[in-house]
Amino acid sequence: QTTMKFFTTLSSLFTASAFIARSRPKPGRVGVYYHNNKLVNQIQRSGGWNWWNTITYKFVDDISIQPQVDPVYNVECGSKDGITLTFPEINVYNTLVDDDKCILKVIGGFHIPVHRDYDKLLIHSIIESEVLQFCKDYSFDEIYITKFNELYELLMTKLKENLKDHEVQDCLKITDVRLTRPTISPELKARFEEI
Repeated sequence: QTTMKFFTTLSSLFTASAFIARSRPKPGRVGVYYHNNKLVNQIQRSGGWNWWNTITYKFVDDISIQPQVDPVYNVECGSKDGITLTFPEINVYNTLVDDDKCILKVIGGFHIPVHRDYDKLLIHSIIESEVLQFCKDYSFDEIYITKFNELYELLMTKLKENLKDHEVQDCLKITDVRLTRPTISPELKARFEEI
């Protein structure tokens, strides 16, 4: 019976330590808590652990506060002359500012628990809509050759304006946008190589 108590106690300790380890954010990340599907006004820092929060609230996610790249894949658009182009990858370099008020503002306003949607709402949707708008105003030749470099400037400007419109420009920093030339059909590619 003493042996059984020992193994039960040991099992409980392993379970508790696994729970604690899972509840701590990794370095470069912070934890957020939700209670009744509402964000708790408290941030869990890496290396620290508040046992009461872990028991009282549901720990949902750890959020990156390091520079990161958000890729937006296969953004399609149509030129004004009716040609469909696909931008295979547009990368947005950004950082969520390591400040409790900023983190709570961005996560509380634009983040759906577990789905990590603040990037989709503040970055991805802007990229897609602005590329569509840009393409419809220019011919295929302009998009592929003469106006391609202007798209970078436009995306940087629109992303920053969007953050400002949502009053989170001090909390989420856009540092760069990189995009590859759109993919085109082999016939069109051969045409441009001749030029």
